[in-house]
Amino acid sequence: MIRVLAFILICNIALAQKTESRNNSYAIDEIKAQSYSFPAFEFPDNEKQITAYLIQKISTLSSLKLLYIKKSPGGKHYCFQQSINGIDVYRSQIKVNVLKNKKAVSVFALVFSADLLSSENFSDAHNAELFIQNHRDVSKSKITKIYYFYQSKLIPAYLIYIEKKGCLSYEYIIDNSGDIVYSNDLLSYSGKKDSTAVFNFFNPDPITSAQTFYGAPYNDRDDSDDTALHNELKQKTLSVKFQNDTFYLENDYYKIVDIDIPNNIIVTSKTDSFNFNRSQIGFEEANSFYHINTYRNHLKTLGFNNIVDFPLWIDAHAHDKQDNSSFNEFSAPVSLLFGDGGVDDAEDADVVVHEFGHAISAAAAPQSNVGAERQAIDEGFCDYIAVSYSRSINEYNWQDVFNWDGHNEFWKGRTAVSTKHYPDNLIHSKWLDGEMWSSTLMQIHSDIGANTTDSIVFQALYAQTQNTTMPDAAQLIMDADSALFNGKYYSVLHSRMAARGFFQQPDTIPTFLTDQEIQVFNSYSFIHGGALTIAFNARKDATLELYDISGRLIEKSIYTNIAQTTYSSDNISSGAYFLKISTTSKTLAVKLLRY
Repeated sequence: MIRVLAFILICNIALAQKTESRNNSYAIDEIKAQSYSFPAFEFPDNEKQITAYLIQKISTLSSLKLLYIKKSPGGKHYCFQQSINGIDVYRSQIKVNVLKNKKAVSVFALVFSADLLSSENFSDAHNAELFIQNHRDVSKSKITKIYYFYQSKLIPAYLIYIEKKGCLSYEYIIDNSGDIVYSNDLLSYSGKKDSTAVFNFFNPDPITSAQTFYGAPYNDRDDSDDTALHNELKQKTLSVKFQNDTFYLENDYYKIVDIDIPNNIIVTSKTDSFNFNRSQIGFEEANSFYHINTYRNHLKTLGFNNIVDFPLWIDAHAHDKQDNSSFNEFSAPVSLLFGDGGVDDAEDADVVVHEFGHAISAAAAPQSNVGAERQAIDEGFCDYIAVSYSRSINEYNWQDVFNWDGHNEFWKGRTAVSTKHYPDNLIHSKWLDGEMWSSTLMQIHSDIGANTTDSIVFQALYAQTQNTTMPDAAQLIMDADSALFNGKYYSVLHSRMAARGFFQQPDTIPTFLTDQEIQVFNSYSFIHGGALTIAFNARKDATLELYDISGRLIEKSIYTNIAQTTYSSDNISSGAYFLKISTTSKTLAVKLLRY
């Protein structure tokens, strides 16, 4: 069965990996998704047919343009935008995820009816131009006509993009009167000749490798390097750029640069060695470069070869020595910036991998990290991969996120073993709400292993879009398991998601699927070798056809003049299936699992 989630989209809000104040929230952030269903077997397979199909099935759509197509190990992902009268509807997005052999197809859609259009015409762009002129240190700007959903109407507005010195990016929306109706910081906080060089680095941090707690001699003390901390340095080789007899912290994708204050000269080496200690400015540059490249190699070993395969700039000393770090999806190239306040962020692999996680998420589903719960999911995902990475190196206190950078006098860090329950414990802080997501993923990590969990989580990222909720994300995890492992981990995944409150039903395939003419009961029983019950609103002739995930017909049964029947899984092998139920007036497709 295809799920369609229709919802209203908003724009990005800053994602500071440490900030714990509640998000500045607009009403549009809190709008939740609604779901629809289409028969999976009739869903088209190419861009033009999908566009026509969506316009036919979703009555409020009249025009779509393709934003991008991405391929993942588990399928293909299409992203469209809605326009009305040739003008884009701000943050409208229709995301179609077709997994291999249609094991699962999900559609997330924001659609606005043209009936919501305000009677206002567009004013000229004078107010938008004045708005830009009144901002200081603008290095780049752009003005775009849009329709923006505001106070139950689609109003004519101008979207203003501003880039400032220091790698800062913002967007504003102003109405015809020049009033700001939305503002947003776009940062997500929290043929060359190659050779190899030797690196000093913390693995993952000195607290974990020494198996101790923060406190003298394992404390910051203004970047001092004493014997205890120096003894925790590890050493390995890594590929770097070698040119004109000089080694650079750079390769085909990632490059250490100076973007933001404080402005430093980037370290290079005349020998094949970046053996700095933490009192030297080059240590954070080498440490962040090492962990980002090591994590990308992990992605490749799992089969995600093409993710974050674009230029990424890394500033290991940024944010004017503030105790914060960020990812900027909108800079060119995209960039990671690490602050030096408290413990230098780039010294802690948890912080480095967390921020790299935002780059991974943006690469899989560009410009999708908007909406209150969607941002909490992203923060939780980044915390999860940080903890999963550190745990793969050393089990000590793995549950603490940011072991070296946090859990000290500078800030308290976060946890990956939270008992928070959805939705009771939502507090509208994307960082603290994200602990629900990271903690659930770490439970699954303990159940089925690191590489399996990581693969499922990365595959699910491709299906993400704007304004998804945690239950939506939980279902995408189930779909990813179906795509990669044929539903092998269904029971574990569902049990953990349901215990956290992300699922309301005892299994993700409803035990009661209702339609005006056809009702299906007991799919949970079917999973374990029992039988479905299929009931009709009146006596009917019916045909039941069972297909495997490749679309091959397994069996077909024809019934005459029945009001109810059962369908047993007793003789069916383990796997994922689609049951097509047809009467003379109705067809219903049900996705089923059998263990």
